[in-house]
Amino acid sequence: MPPGTVSDSLGKKILLVSVIVLTGCTTRYAPPSVSGLLTIAPFPNPGDVCEVVVANGATLRLTTERKKLIACPSHERGAISDRIRDGFNVVGPVGSWTLMQVNAGSTGPLLPPMMTRTEHLIEQTVVFFDDFHGTQVAYYKSDGREYLWYPGNQRSLLGYWRTTPDEQICFRYPDSSINPATGVAGPEWECNSLANHSARIVEITEGDIFNLASGQIPFVMESSRKYQLTELKTKQ
Repeated sequence: MPPGTVSDSLGKKILLVSVIVLTGCTTRYAPPSVSGLLTIAPFPNPGDVCEVVVANGATLRLTTERKKLIACPSHERGAISDRIRDGFNVVGPVGSWTLMQVNAGSTGPLLPPMMTRTEHLIEQTVVFFDDFHGTQVAYYKSDGREYLWYPGNQRSLLGYWRTTPDEQICFRYPDSSINPATGVAGPEWECNSLANHSARIVEITEGDIFNLASGQIPFVMESSRKYQLTELKTKQ
């Protein structure tokens, strides 16, 4: 629409300019190189938004993995979900991209807990015992979060759990944590068979009875002692 004019109360001409706002523009994002990533090809198909990544300084800050790395634009939630279903795990953000790697500890893709035979764990507080770790207490959320009360720790530890079609249960924990039994660092998914995991269960009770989701614990457990649920409740 061309500009026009009108007159105000004093007879002065006022220029009218019409502004047209364009919508429907295609979303753009910075290439991976801007975030410090070195990529070699789209993944899994030509034209896809995710990219195969070559290990460099940007990736090694998050994972020691040097192969089977990909990255997707962080705002492409659908693409990231697709890659998780393909068996990739989110490692962490690198600039505006999300770095992912293949789950080496499992022969199948990771699935939400409720999709396999783990109903006995969901929204339950579970007491475990084995000779190496001693007593552990965990509260499992249906959204994949786990709150772990571990011997010697001052607070509960937030972790994440998933399962696989080949009957494994997998865990990952914060960057600063490490499994003393295996030496596996927290950010890496570590998997074990559901059968072995269930064999260590001592007792199960419904709900977050120790409020582990708050980050607090009733007391610091001794590393080698076997606690019963009634004793843990008594010490609250």
